[in-house]
Parts: sequence; C-alpha cells; structure tokens
Amino acid sequence: MIRRQFVARAFTSMLFSAFTAWSQAKPKRLTEEDEWTDAYGLAKRLRSDHPKAGFVPNAEVATRLAEAIAAGLYGDDRAKREQPYRARLQGNVWTVMGTLPPLALGGVAIIQISKDDGRVLFAHHTQ
Repeated sequence: MIRRQFVARAFTSMLFSAFTAWSQAKPKRLTEEDEWTDAYGLAKRLRSDHPKAGFVPNAEVATRLAEAIAAGLYGDDRAKREQPYRARLQGNVWTVMGTLPPLALGGVAIIQISKDDGRVLFAHHTQ
C-alpha cells in the first residue's frame, strides 16, 4: 500500500512538473515575413476555393469592389461623391456606375468586373 502511494505521488509530481514546464515555455512567435512566406507557399500547393456563384455573386459585392477600385484610381473623395453605385449583370460581367446628384455636371466611374473571378475588365471615368 505504501509503495502504491509512493508511485502515485511520484507520478503526480512528474505530471505537475511537466505541465509547469510546458505552460512556462514561450511559443515561437512567427515574424510577419514568416506569415507571408507561409501564405505564398499555401497558395502554390493548394487548390483555390471557387464558389459556384462566382467570386462576385451579387450586386452588393460588385458595388463594394467597384467603389474600392474607383477610390484607388480616382481618389477617395471623388469615389465617395459618386455614391450610391449601381450594378447590373449582363452575362458574367457586372457593370457598375457611380451616381451624380440631380443637375450636377461631370462624369462617373464605370467599372466592369468578372462575376466568375473578380477580374477588373474595364475602368473609365466619364467627363
């Protein structure tokens, strides 16, 4: 009986020591460069997800993408002045246009985006 208690205490002590050492060990922190390297490696090795409805499945996604593209091309202020953006699907191509206030002069962004893969097919700002 005493031997059994000794073994139980020794085992408990070993477990406690191992847990304490494990909990105090600092996990290796990845650098930002390590994270990018891992991401690039995954993109090369794995097959990409491809949604059945395409990467741009609806008008809301199309308008959000077009707004971001317009902001990058023509500036944030100009892109915001043309809100709301309107989108229409023809075939597998979304055509998205900005809106001008009533009686305003000027042009709007017109951007076409592939429904299937999200590629920008056309971008222009009318005068």
